[in-house]
Amino acid sequence: MAGTMRRSSTLVLLVVALGGVALGCSGVVERPDGGLDAGGPTDAAADATVPGDDAAVDATAAGDAAQADAAQTDAAQTDAAVVGNPELFTQPVFEMDFDQGANGRYRANGGAWEDFGSWDQAGTNGGWDNLGVWVQTTNAVRTELVANALGPGRVLHTWIEAGDHWSSTAAYPRTELTSGYTGGVPFGSEWRLELRFYADGDVASTNDSIIGYQFHHNGNTGSPPFGLYLPDGTLQFSLEENPSGPSYHYDVFALQATSLIDLVLELKFGYVADGAYVKMWVNGTQYVDMTDRNVGYPALEANAGYWKFCSLYDWGNNVVGSRSVYCGPIFRLLRRP
Repeated sequence: MAGTMRRSSTLVLLVVALGGVALGCSGVVERPDGGLDAGGPTDAAADATVPGDDAAVDATAAGDAAQADAAQTDAAQTDAAVVGNPELFTQPVFEMDFDQGANGRYRANGGAWEDFGSWDQAGTNGGWDNLGVWVQTTNAVRTELVANALGPGRVLHTWIEAGDHWSSTAAYPRTELTSGYTGGVPFGSEWRLELRFYADGDVASTNDSIIGYQFHHNGNTGSPPFGLYLPDGTLQFSLEENPSGPSYHYDVFALQATSLIDLVLELKFGYVADGAYVKMWVNGTQYVDMTDRNVGYPALEANAGYWKFCSLYDWGNNVVGSRSVYCGPIFRLLRRP
């Protein structure tokens, strides 16, 4: 098995309750707060309000738009590295194409592509709503569309700066996306994440902050079951079986500024006895092949939680200057029927 394993250190729990804000996805509501990620503060009780199945796209509208969307869908499907078992994951859940339209487009549950609004907006005490996604960020603009430095098309530039406060009661930098369409994940389900990104700025003064993506538990534990981390500049997949551990860490490689991270993740949520697994590839090489760990805190709730992506989360306030992630042009989250 590629990678190394080590047990995480003792965590100091901090829960900060914040006010509510609406997420404009079929009545979904999410609120910023300050529980604890694996090593620092993150979403907790408020995150439990993000459902997954109540944001279905209207089938008639999807049918009407199917022909127009065909070329765009084909482009999205050919953008990810051909690793793992893509033929098994035929149910699209949430996709983004930042090279389409004026501000990029998204589609949910295989329906019609819809336009994002402008990304040139600041958060209000924790974030702001851009139609299909909720942008968790500070009270300043931290998102924009830019030309892809590593190839054709546009990418979503998300960033953090030293001194950013995610909200009035969370004094650390954070910018990442979440969506009501990507929540309500049931145990026993199998998923495939296809995410391309690169980073620049300070990618060394990182402690163990999150970069790229994380999966967040629904409950008030303040700790994600797994995610992509950047301890001291090394890209690393980390998983914990319970909020208090044990934790398992799989090193990928030292992150170089403006270098492609073409990531594919396949996994099944649940207990080992039920066939839970995690597999992860970066740039075509497999770094995680795990079949002996519970995935998603199955002992705590009937619902595993929800995805976050295009992530930068620096609860230790370690960033010097700024740190950026550039996601895209294509993002895909799929499920096995």
